Amino acid sequence: SFGNYVAELHGSDGYYRDYRWSYLLLHDPQVAPLRNPRESRGSLRRFDAHLPTTALFGAGAVNQLYARSDWGPQATFVTARGGHSFSHHGHYDAGHFTVYKGGPLAVNGSAYGATGSPHRLDYSVQTIAKNSLVIPHRKEELASLLRGQTSPSGGQRVTMPTGSWIQNIEHWRTQLYAGRHYAGGHLQAYTHRSGKYTYLRLELAHAYWIDPGQRRVTRDLLYLQDEDVLLVHDRLQHLSGNAKPAWLLHTVNRPAIGGLRRVEGQDSGGVFMATANHARIQAGEGRLDLRVFLPVAAQITVVGGANYRWTAPDRAGHYVNRNDGWQAMPGYDPAHWRLELRSSPPSDQGHFLVALLPSLGLDRASEVERGPVQPDDGHALNTAKRILVFPENQELSLPLLLDGTRSELLVIAPSIGSATLSDDNGSTIPAISHDGLLSFDLAGKSGHWQLRLRETNQGDT
Repeated sequence: SFGNYVAELHGSDGYYRDYRWSYLLLHDPQVAPLRNPRESRGSLRRFDAHLPTTALFGAGAVNQLYARSDWGPQATFVTARGGHSFSHHGHYDAGHFTVYKGGPLAVNGSAYGATGSPHRLDYSVQTIAKNSLVIPHRKEELASLLRGQTSPSGGQRVTMPTGSWIQNIEHWRTQLYAGRHYAGGHLQAYTHRSGKYTYLRLELAHAYWIDPGQRRVTRDLLYLQDEDVLLVHDRLQHLSGNAKPAWLLHTVNRPAIGGLRRVEGQDSGGVFMATANHARIQAGEGRLDLRVFLPVAAQITVVGGANYRWTAPDRAGHYVNRNDGWQAMPGYDPAHWRLELRSSPPSDQGHFLVALLPSLGLDRASEVERGPVQPDDGHALNTAKRILVFPENQELSLPLLLDGTRSELLVIAPSIGSATLSDDNGSTIPAISHDGLLSFDLAGKSGHWQLRLRETNQGDT
């Protein structure tokens, strides 16, 4: 059925020419393909009720997530990735995600380039070309093994950019935390509730340091499928030195940001800056509203356009063009701009909380808001259907005034000892535990309530 779908769109070009011989061997004409005669050509609706909207592939290794709002023509499509290095064809993209709705809204910033070209080695395979995190000014590691290839822009460790030394699966496993150190992203939690939400928690510290020690780089991705909202929450802890982490997003067109001013280059291409908490991104029929909740004082830098499309900061922070050797190839999302989000003033720690709201041309910027009361040790957001709580630690107290409009309270935390939600009359709502999440059913609830989280002590049961 999927082969027929691709053929409807691309004809014989939908099958790689060197593998077309296998069609005669593998095709079974007696298998009736899925097709509704009322569907238009190239419609994915045929997969409704036959394929899930979400799947995680290679759990514990690749950690590749695909999540759709539905199989309709106006669906939102979200991907995320956070695994280890396997091949020199791979990129250093642990934590990377993409968003598509009506057009490519958050895209991979890479372009094609020959294996040894400066563009590929200094930009396309590096984290600076991904929707992930860079941590500049930290000490580089393993450079002697990499023919001089490092990541001056602060991206993840470059372990095999020009060739693979992996002999087999067992050999690769021995090299994860020794030898060439291929370890990258670690899957800490994954939850999918059909028709409601998908949650992925990744620990990325090994992608940046051979021995992270106490340093942590944690990324939470929560896609609320029934609200079509993607939340990205990053917490970088125990960084040292002059590290100034930045949150990255690549786009086809220049993001629209209030107060954006040019600091380098021309209006058609250059470096632009603003202090803002909202950006609007357009591509095709799609629109993406980006709301920044952390850092509270956010500095946004936008880089791209003519003569700046492939620029990346060097060790001194100057933007250098890395376009030597890139090749235009059909099928690649044409990323021209990069949004860099930092704390203002720059901090050697990092805490990012960003909501991404895709639509077909609608203004959705106000659909996620900061909660009216914030916990002393955490953060709370309100959506149309939910209250979302992101604890800083394992103990937290948060008063809530419920008005009956929200159906669920989600606590995004991997290890909470105990959690209670009670009102002034002593009524309680039990917590439902999922991998990495706690859920409370708020349907029909109103009045004053108190959320309390407590760390489990030794001897607790």
